[in-house]
Amino acid sequence: MLSNVTNKAKIIHGSCLTVHGKTSSIHEFYISLNGCLLYHIMKLRLILIFIAIEYILGCSQPKNNNTTQTATTIKSVKEPGKTSSEKVIETIKVDLNDDGKTDTITLTLPSDYGDPGAFNKVYVSLAGSSKKAFSSKADAWDKIHPDFAGKNVNEVKSDKVFVYKKPDITFILLFGYVFGSGSNEFTVMQVKNGVSSLIFDDAMDYPEGFTDTNHDGTLQFLGRPSLPEQSGHIDSLDADILTYDPYKVYDIYNGFKIDKDLTKKYNEENYVWAGLKSDEKIKVLVPRKDGKPKIIK
Repeated sequence: MLSNVTNKAKIIHGSCLTVHGKTSSIHEFYISLNGCLLYHIMKLRLILIFIAIEYILGCSQPKNNNTTQTATTIKSVKEPGKTSSEKVIETIKVDLNDDGKTDTITLTLPSDYGDPGAFNKVYVSLAGSSKKAFSSKADAWDKIHPDFAGKNVNEVKSDKVFVYKKPDITFILLFGYVFGSGSNEFTVMQVKNGVSSLIFDDAMDYPEGFTDTNHDGTLQFLGRPSLPEQSGHIDSLDADILTYDPYKVYDIYNGFKIDKDLTKKYNEENYVWAGLKSDEKIKVLVPRKDGKPKIIK
């Protein structure tokens, strides 16, 4: 149909051109003029038809409504252990948010991983609410640090996951491999307002535990990101010379951030204070028995 309309326009266009040539009479002039006007009208109609076709075709194309998803969100839709490449190491049933419903913590590991006791992914499923997955940034998590397990009470029967519950908030602690006396990764998740989230994931050579460092009734978390190294000793004083590595006090109700004031106070009372950062150039004299450490000038 479109080709027929085009051909007719070309014929009329030919008659329009005679306007610019010689005409034999006024009657022929008006015929040519009418033909010219008709040509331009049909040309305009063709343009409008093409515009309408382009608009219709454009509207009929499907819109791309895809949005970028975080790795945690993508992982959350996957059921743990449902693929042959992943095996379940342990499943823990516990009410994480005190709503009377049983929640689930599932530990998984790739099927071809060498250490059967480790795990590198944790699924936290809250009954009737969210489900999220968290992966180890180092390589894998291992068992709870033995010293930590001996000094702190676990809410669940597990040697791999430590759960600490307070009103309106629950903490899930995971421990990386221990090399010597330190750990390459220490992970803390919180469950609050029906949502699980990662609030701390870093090296922690010696996590002490939840404690009220300033005795005001509010708990904090005490830990030592790096342990002192011995650089000498003074036998006459029955003391060792160690590098400066302070304790850190973390505010558990504020995203597990370091509380600088409480950190300074705790170190002044129980260790020494020379700033937040460890410094191997600063030497600390530490008595082997009773006595307070002090900085060697």
